Amino acid sequence: MNTRTVTFFKFQELRVYQKSLDFLNWVVLKTDSLPQGNACRLGEMLCSHAADIPLILAEGSPMPKAEFVVQLRHAKASVRKTMVLCEVLCKLGLWNEREYN
Repeated sequence: MNTRTVTFFKFQELRVYQKSLDFLNWVVLKTDSLPQGNACRLGEMLCSHAADIPLILAEGSPMPKAEFVVQLRHAKASVRKTMVLCEVLCKLGLWNEREYN
């Protein structure tokens, strides 16, 4: 028997949208344990950019294809920002490479 989740919006069926929600959930859980100070601010930036990814995908999905492609580029830019922030947290010794990869 195939149990499929019923979705209200088409973007909810996009695999990239679902993966971005998984990533956001991981980021929120990981940054919750960061110490106060600069590390905490980096964590807040990371959460913000990670949240931008599914939000941009949801916003762009009903747009015409050319505009949606532009939104995908914006989402990709947010992915890059999260990558940089994750690497900084690793280099600061706040996360280890195994957890990050």
